[in-house]
Amino acid sequence: WAIFRWGRRLVGARGALLSLALYVLDPNVVAHSCLVTTDLGVTFFIFLTVYALWCWAARSSPPSLVAAGLGLGAAFASKSTAFWIVPVLVILGGALLLSGAPIPTRPWSTRPRAESGGETRRGRLGALILAAAILASVAFLVVLCVYGVRGLPEYFAGILRGITHSASGHSAYLLGEVSDGGWWYYFLSAFLVKTPPGTLLILALAVALTLRGLRLPPRNEIVLWVPVLVVIAITCLWKVNIGLRHLLPIYPFLFLAAGRVMGGAQRPGAGRSGHGALLLRGIVMVCLAWNAVEAAMIVPYHLAYFNEFVGGPRNGHLYLLNSNLDWGQSSKALRRYIEAEKVSAVYCAFTGSSDPSYFGVRYQYVPGIGNFEDAARQTFLVPEPSRRELLAVSAMALHFVRLGPGTLYDWLRERPVIAMPGYSYLVYDITGDADAHARLAQLYFESHLRLLAAAEARRALGLDPGNVLARAIMERLAGP
Repeated sequence: WAIFRWGRRLVGARGALLSLALYVLDPNVVAHSCLVTTDLGVTFFIFLTVYALWCWAARSSPPSLVAAGLGLGAAFASKSTAFWIVPVLVILGGALLLSGAPIPTRPWSTRPRAESGGETRRGRLGALILAAAILASVAFLVVLCVYGVRGLPEYFAGILRGITHSASGHSAYLLGEVSDGGWWYYFLSAFLVKTPPGTLLILALAVALTLRGLRLPPRNEIVLWVPVLVVIAITCLWKVNIGLRHLLPIYPFLFLAAGRVMGGAQRPGAGRSGHGALLLRGIVMVCLAWNAVEAAMIVPYHLAYFNEFVGGPRNGHLYLLNSNLDWGQSSKALRRYIEAEKVSAVYCAFTGSSDPSYFGVRYQYVPGIGNFEDAARQTFLVPEPSRRELLAVSAMALHFVRLGPGTLYDWLRERPVIAMPGYSYLVYDITGDADAHARLAQLYFESHLRLLAAAEARRALGLDPGNVLARAIMERLAGP
């Protein structure tokens, strides 16, 4: 609603429909709409704040200023990264001041600008500071209502933890590399590989048309591009490189900016012939159809979406991990796969605290990454003999868990992947594979899971009595 309403005022109804189509067909938006997290919430409230301020700057209106304060407060109450909007607001305020546009000395006034005073730069600056004070006061009241007086210390402690976390960094993965400090180009890379191809092409068209002169009024261009550029600049310095979700606040502004491709095509004197406008509309429709096909194909695993420029979601784990790929939803896909294959149980190395058993997956625990204390204590074993023995390893466990110079599962790299449930589990067939069972025994032993290590070593020796690794594990288990 907000995207279409603002878009209609900026680029007309057709341009607004294009912006809205880009939004609703974006798998990243759909994915985070389905998760009980704060990323899309803070995106909406940041967008609402800037929209309301744009309305207030266009025509002084107390409801617009109050709406901006409510949006700002809701953003602050939702997620600590909402503080990224502070430099956005400072820059937008500076642009408004430097533009020479009249600002009412009483921000709550509804009188025409010419009657409200503030013609001098000092007067306009004072009026802007007063408006900012009102904005901040309303925002603080919202935070106070959400957290209460007794909750404010915890709120500010959370903000401090977030700042400390961003300064210290977080283990992250990009293109086969793992880093605690991140990469300045991480979010730009994530944007390029996880944004639908049609959207990227339409955005490229919008930039090209802008450079060729199809520009909105300067005030509108500033209010659309400043949030995008500020958030990109911040994320280039951001050391917590764990998901495209941190970049979501730029998407609505980009989609609005892209609306000019259709909105501008309808304007008289836009510098294009009727044939040119028709061709442009055709390109846009093809791009939207491409987006629609991609959106339909990824259902219901939107979080694991990667565009066809990098080979689609099957190749996604080679580029990005963390919340770009899985938030526990793939356990349902694993259960459905197991049921379809008529397998009673599997070996499973999962990621995070979302135990696959919650979703009906019967599994023998294999070392992974995340909160595994309860899972690691279980003693369930895959029945022997089994018609098929399958090993399901989450992409995070496959690439991320380090053991010396390599990872726990380097030995799987050359083995064929027979299925990818939810695009974040990789399934291997280890039926009758003595070497695979010996490798599992080694993983268990090094993870201090002696019971599981002994069981797998015996299974390996049952398949190959001469297996050197399995014999060595049994000898070490028999030692002191």
